[in-house]
Amino acid sequence: MERLLTEKETAELLQLRQQLLREWRDLDKKDAGRRGPPFKKLGRAVRYRATEVSAWIDAAGDIDV
Repeated sequence: MERLLTEKETAELLQLRQQLLREWRDLDKKDAGRRGPPFKKLGRAVRYRATEVSAWIDAAGDIDV
């Protein structure tokens, strides 16, 4: 099974604030956008697949933060 990253681990990997990941998730709920990397909800916990985060980085190119 693939390792799942916590929000904190994902933020550290991307060198972003955890709050930005939360803001992107909230905005995506409102308008069905895709600002941040794909995530999974396991109960109340938010997790990110490492391979999906890597793919998101490759596809995103330069992003404004």
